[in-house]
Amino acid sequence: MKGSKKGVLPKHYDLVEKQRLLYSKDISPERKVKIAELLIQQGNYCEAVEFLEQEKDEGKIREIMEKAVEEGDYFLLAYVEKISGLKVESEQWNRLGIAAEKLGKYSYALKAYQAANNTGNYNKLKEKLSPSGEEAPQPSPSEKKGAQNE
Repeated sequence: MKGSKKGVLPKHYDLVEKQRLLYSKDISPERKVKIAELLIQQGNYCEAVEFLEQEKDEGKIREIMEKAVEEGDYFLLAYVEKISGLKVESEQWNRLGIAAEKLGKYSYALKAYQAANNTGNYNKLKEKLSPSGEEAPQPSPSEKKGAQNE
Protein backbone atom coordinates (compact mmCIF):
# COMPACT_ATOMS: atom_id res chain seq x y z
CA MET A 1 0.00 0.00 0.00
CA LYS A 2 1.66 3.11 -1.21
CA GLY A 3 1.61 6.06 1.12
CA SER A 4 0.46 4.13 4.18
CA LYS A 5 2.61 4.18 7.30
CA LYS A 6 3.30 0.52 7.98
CA GLY A 7 4.78 -0.17 11.42
CA VAL A 8 8.37 -1.32 11.49
CA LEU A 9 7.65 -4.02 14.07
CA PRO A 10 4.29 -5.71 14.41
CA LYS A 11 2.34 -5.09 17.60
CA HIS A 12 2.83 -8.71 18.71
CA TYR A 13 6.51 -9.22 18.01
CA ASP A 14 7.61 -12.66 19.24
CA LEU A 15 10.01 -15.41 18.18
CA VAL A 16 7.74 -16.66 15.38
CA GLU A 17 7.28 -13.14 14.03
CA LYS A 18 11.01 -12.47 14.33
CA GLN A 19 11.76 -15.56 12.25
CA ARG A 20 9.21 -14.50 9.64
CA LEU A 21 10.71 -11.00 9.41
CA LEU A 22 14.26 -12.30 9.38
CA TYR A 23 13.84 -14.92 6.67
CA SER A 24 10.92 -13.72 4.54
CA LYS A 25 11.73 -12.76 0.98
CA ASP A 26 8.82 -10.28 1.15
CA ILE A 27 10.61 -8.04 3.68
CA SER A 28 12.83 -5.45 2.02
CA PRO A 29 16.44 -4.98 3.11
CA GLU A 30 15.55 -1.40 4.05
CA ARG A 31 12.80 -2.59 6.40
CA LYS A 32 15.18 -5.11 7.97
CA VAL A 33 17.65 -2.31 8.70
CA LYS A 34 14.82 -0.19 10.17
CA ILE A 35 13.81 -3.14 12.34
CA ALA A 36 17.42 -3.43 13.52
CA GLU A 37 17.52 0.29 14.32
CA LEU A 38 14.34 -0.01 16.38
CA LEU A 39 15.72 -3.04 18.22
CA ILE A 40 18.90 -1.06 18.97
CA GLN A 41 16.79 1.80 20.39
CA GLN A 42 15.06 -0.76 22.61
CA GLY A 43 18.44 -2.09 23.76
CA ASN A 44 17.89 -5.45 22.06
CA TYR A 45 21.32 -5.61 20.47
CA CYS A 46 21.52 -9.37 19.91
CA GLU A 47 18.41 -9.47 17.75
CA ALA A 48 19.48 -6.32 15.93
CA VAL A 49 22.77 -7.99 15.00
CA GLU A 50 20.88 -10.85 13.36
CA PHE A 51 19.04 -8.43 11.06
CA LEU A 52 22.15 -6.36 10.36
CA GLU A 53 24.30 -9.39 9.63
CA GLN A 54 21.77 -10.60 7.10
CA GLU A 55 21.97 -7.25 5.34
CA LYS A 56 25.77 -7.09 5.75
CA ASP A 57 25.57 -3.69 7.49
CA GLU A 58 29.08 -3.75 8.93
CA GLY A 59 28.93 -0.12 10.07
CA LYS A 60 25.97 -0.63 12.38
CA ILE A 61 27.37 -3.97 13.57
CA ARG A 62 30.59 -2.21 14.57
CA GLU A 63 28.51 0.39 16.45
CA ILE A 64 26.96 -2.42 18.48
CA MET A 65 30.43 -3.84 19.10
CA GLU A 66 31.53 -0.47 20.45
CA LYS A 67 28.41 -0.29 22.64
CA ALA A 68 29.32 -3.71 24.08
CA VAL A 69 32.83 -2.43 24.84
CA GLU A 70 31.50 0.72 26.54
CA GLU A 71 29.00 -1.26 28.62
CA GLY A 72 31.55 -3.92 29.56
CA ASP A 73 29.30 -6.60 28.05
CA TYR A 74 31.56 -9.56 27.30
CA PHE A 75 28.78 -11.84 26.08
CA LEU A 76 27.32 -9.28 23.67
CA LEU A 77 30.72 -8.68 22.06
CA ALA A 78 31.41 -12.42 21.83
CA TYR A 79 27.95 -12.96 20.31
CA VAL A 80 28.45 -10.21 17.72
CA GLU A 81 31.84 -11.68 16.80
CA LYS A 82 30.30 -15.14 16.36
CA ILE A 83 27.25 -14.01 14.35
CA SER A 84 28.96 -11.41 12.17
CA GLY A 85 32.33 -13.07 11.69
CA LEU A 86 34.01 -9.74 12.45
CA LYS A 87 37.20 -10.23 14.45
CA VAL A 88 37.38 -8.59 17.87
CA GLU A 89 40.88 -7.21 18.38
CA SER A 90 42.82 -7.57 21.64
CA GLU A 91 42.60 -3.80 22.13
CA GLN A 92 38.78 -4.00 22.09
CA TRP A 93 38.75 -6.89 24.57
CA ASN A 94 41.10 -4.96 26.82
CA ARG A 95 38.95 -1.80 26.69
CA LEU A 96 35.89 -3.94 27.45
CA GLY A 97 37.71 -5.43 30.43
CA ILE A 98 38.57 -2.00 31.80
CA ALA A 99 34.97 -0.80 31.34
CA ALA A 100 33.55 -3.96 32.92
CA GLU A 101 35.88 -3.64 35.89
CA LYS A 102 34.85 0.00 36.45
CA LEU A 103 31.19 -1.08 36.29
CA GLY A 104 31.73 -3.89 38.79
CA LYS A 105 31.23 -6.61 36.18
CA TYR A 106 34.23 -8.55 37.40
CA SER A 107 33.54 -11.89 35.73
CA TYR A 108 33.10 -10.08 32.39
CA ALA A 109 36.31 -8.17 32.99
CA LEU A 110 38.24 -11.36 33.69
CA LYS A 111 36.90 -13.02 30.54
CA ALA A 112 37.75 -9.94 28.47
CA TYR A 113 41.29 -9.75 29.88
CA GLN A 114 41.73 -13.44 29.03
CA ALA A 115 40.51 -12.83 25.47
CA ALA A 116 42.95 -9.91 25.21
CA ASN A 117 45.79 -12.01 26.66
CA ASN A 118 46.26 -9.26 29.23
CA THR A 119 47.69 -11.32 32.09
CA GLY A 120 48.71 -8.19 34.03
CA ASN A 121 45.19 -6.80 34.39
CA TYR A 122 43.77 -10.32 34.77
CA ASN A 123 46.08 -11.11 37.70
CA LYS A 124 45.54 -7.72 39.37
CA LEU A 125 41.80 -8.18 39.26
CA LYS A 126 42.03 -11.77 40.52
CA GLU A 127 44.01 -10.46 43.52
CA LYS A 128 41.24 -7.94 44.27
CA LEU A 129 38.65 -10.68 44.32
CA SER A 130 38.09 -13.42 46.86
CA PRO A 131 39.58 -16.89 46.22
CA SER A 132 36.31 -18.02 44.57
CA GLY A 133 36.84 -15.46 41.81
CA GLU A 134 33.91 -13.31 42.92
CA GLU A 135 34.01 -9.90 44.53
CA ALA A 136 34.71 -10.18 48.25
CA PRO A 137 31.39 -9.91 50.12
CA GLN A 138 30.66 -6.51 51.57
CA PRO A 139 29.02 -6.17 54.99
CA SER A 140 25.36 -5.16 54.92
CA PRO A 141 24.42 -1.72 56.32
CA SER A 142 23.10 -3.36 59.52
CA GLU A 143 26.37 -5.30 59.97
CA LYS A 144 28.33 -2.07 59.52
CA LYS A 145 26.17 -0.35 62.18
CA GLY A 146 26.69 -3.23 64.60
CA ALA A 147 30.45 -3.06 64.14
CA GLN A 148 30.41 0.70 64.83
CA ASN A 149 28.47 0.24 68.09
CA GLU A 150 30.97 -2.30 69.50
